[in-house]
Amino acid sequence: MMKRARAIFVLPVLALVLASAGAVQAQQRERVQFRFNWIINGQHAPFFLAQEKGYWLEEGLDVKINEGKGTQISLNVVANGVEQFSIADLATSAKAIVQGMPVKAIFAYNQLSPMAIISQPEANIRSPRDLVGKTIASSAASSNRQIFPALLKAHNVDIDKIRLVTVDGGAEPAILRAKKADAVLLYFFDYGPILESQGVKHSILKYSDWGVNLLGTGIITHPRTLAERPDFVRRFLRPIQRGFQQAIRNPEEAVDAQLKLWERARAKEVEQKILLNSLSMLSTPNSKSLPIGGMAKKDWEATQDLLRQYGGLPKTLPVEQYYTNEPLSPIMAP
Repeated sequence: MMKRARAIFVLPVLALVLASAGAVQAQQRERVQFRFNWIINGQHAPFFLAQEKGYWLEEGLDVKINEGKGTQISLNVVANGVEQFSIADLATSAKAIVQGMPVKAIFAYNQLSPMAIISQPEANIRSPRDLVGKTIASSAASSNRQIFPALLKAHNVDIDKIRLVTVDGGAEPAILRAKKADAVLLYFFDYGPILESQGVKHSILKYSDWGVNLLGTGIITHPRTLAERPDFVRRFLRPIQRGFQQAIRNPEEAVDAQLKLWERARAKEVEQKILLNSLSMLSTPNSKSLPIGGMAKKDWEATQDLLRQYGGLPKTLPVEQYYTNEPLSPIMAP
């Protein structure tokens, strides 16, 4: 009788011990603030997959994802030490670094430029030379607009033979739907699937397919964090590398994680197409042998040259001041 009573007593005590151990473990995990670059879409699915699978928890990190409000906010929160990591446009980050902002790129996942000319099929724009005589709409502040002259120059196209129309930022899709221009300058990886889901027929001409490429989107942190806490940075990036590796193997699983953890999203098939487009830009011929997220010096040099000529970069720096691959683990792309 006594033995049975003792066994009954041990069970709740054991449960209490296990619960306490779990609580202590949770308390020991370091809280990390991670800001995205923009409104969440399929490009962010690998990060949600890393969170859903507990990869960060395995590294002792409790990561809070914050939705983005543009690259300038992403730069500011890291430079001011408000948040430890953020996603940012790397060309914009380079300009900020030249101006003295303390940030550095540590991971890039859109290494082929998302810049594109999205056109009406009947406009027959299959190469930059086909732009002659066409009407192209773009917002004045668009990065696509800034680099557009480089694409024309690379293929000996006279910009004066193109009608370039300035529209409000965000109005480009409506312009294309209404057929008020032959083409618009937009990012292809998200606007392509969105327009397709709306029944808008279109063709896409990517800058990168025609020899003009800027590094696109990546993760930045403060140089002080890199110098003082290199292991912390590695523990943050390893789960992201694993998330991307798994997303390549199973993109549907990645999008399911995104939709589960972030309800405000488009239809699953649209988000999955956005993810697949984003994954197609994960590396360049120069960086394909590097670990996932690793950046090539040649790509940074080409990016800086384009920004110097067309993007308003006031001066050049040794490109190592823009980025480092040091914290990346040797998880090779599948």
